[in-house]
Amino acid sequence: MFKLTPIAVSLLLVSTASFAGGRTATITQLGDANTGGVTQTGSDVGLNFATGTIFQLGDGNSMQITQDTGTDLPTLLNANSTQVGTGNGGSITQTNTLGIDNALVVVEGDNNTSTIVQSGAVIGNGAGIFTVGGSQNSTATINQSGVLALNAAVITQVGTDGSNSSITQTGIAAINVAAIAEVGGNGTSSADIMQSGTVVANAAAIAQNNAINSSASVTQGGSETANAGIIFQLNSDGDSASINQGGFRGAKAGWVLQSNTQNGSGNINQNTSGPGQLQVATINQNNGQFMLADVSQTGAGAGLLNASVNQSNSYGVYAGVQQTGANLNANVEQHYSAFDASFINQNGENMNAYTTQVGTALAIAAIDQTGENNNAAILQALGVADIAAIDQSGSGHNAFIGQVLAGGNSAVIDQDGTNQTAAVVQAGLLNASTVTQNGDGSLGLVAQFGNGNGVNTANITQWGSNNFAAELQVGGGNTANIMQGNP
Repeated sequence: MFKLTPIAVSLLLVSTASFAGGRTATITQLGDANTGGVTQTGSDVGLNFATGTIFQLGDGNSMQITQDTGTDLPTLLNANSTQVGTGNGGSITQTNTLGIDNALVVVEGDNNTSTIVQSGAVIGNGAGIFTVGGSQNSTATINQSGVLALNAAVITQVGTDGSNSSITQTGIAAINVAAIAEVGGNGTSSADIMQSGTVVANAAAIAQNNAINSSASVTQGGSETANAGIIFQLNSDGDSASINQGGFRGAKAGWVLQSNTQNGSGNINQNTSGPGQLQVATINQNNGQFMLADVSQTGAGAGLLNASVNQSNSYGVYAGVQQTGANLNANVEQHYSAFDASFINQNGENMNAYTTQVGTALAIAAIDQTGENNNAAILQALGVADIAAIDQSGSGHNAFIGQVLAGGNSAVIDQDGTNQTAAVVQAGLLNASTVTQNGDGSLGLVAQFGNGNGVNTANITQWGSNNFAAELQVGGGNTANIMQGNP
């Protein structure tokens, strides 16, 4: 609470048309429970500007700046507010038919609310809200819309606990750029960016640090729209990150990075209804435990879809990739961890799926492909009691499982269709492999290398004609079986 005098001191300086083509208004209030408002409408003929500024020091204050040019000629609108204290609220509204809108809000204190709304600008909108000084439970909101405009918005909350940040941008033939940073706090925070429009390029970035049970989401869509979204979450517990990108036509790129995080989740969902579009999704998680990564991609036509998940130095992690379309690529890497699971599901044609698990224990890797001309490979190394499984249906598939420098592992390949190739290589003790092929023109190979008494088991079953099977075992105490016949 700020009390300079028993009665709040209020200083109002207003200058209307202080010089040709411009309007300037300034309000300064020192004390509690004050209300400050600036309203500026219309403009003179020609290139003009309007500037509104409010400064409030105290608790329980409110402010509002409204600027509206109507249908007048190009105008530059500037609005600035600063509030220091607890329980303050402020809003800035700018409507500009043709020109540039600029709005800046600086807030310090707990339980404050700040809002910026900008619309109608043909040239561009710029908005920023900055919360500083270790504030708690602060809310910041920015809404922008425009035609043939550049919309740029940034929210920064430093040292805040329980902060909430939201940016919404829409436009036609526009470029939307948004960024939110919530850093230095120890409480639960949320950050959301929503971007849409027609013939629009969207770019969004969110960074959160030292948060607990916080959430970050990026939602991007529209028609003829290119989307790019990035989320960083560092040194946190129970955080979630989500990127959703959709719309008709337009390239999409999403990246989630979570480091030194526990009990967190990262999700990227991409969907394109138009033909031949590029989708790229990447999730990186490291130095954490009980982490979840999930990627879902749906394409149309001959669009290229790429999904990548990398999890390292973690415990109890899960990676899931689901892809539908043509020309699909999925890659999952899990390094130096335990109780890991990786699942890749692809439906379409010309698909490639790869999983690598190194230095893992009790890990599971599975790949399921339905379609034509697909490749799948799983590599597990330096692991114990790992399980690898590949299931393919269609024709022209290739499958490979390699389990090396490991023991007690299991490999399963199941193929249903024609012209299939399956190969399993296992090096170590107490390993088991099973290959089942149902169709004509299939090739099945198993090689097991044991040190001394390997006690490995190999089984190949082929149903159909023109099939070939071979098994190689090195060591003692092994079992090999091949069965071939007609279904």
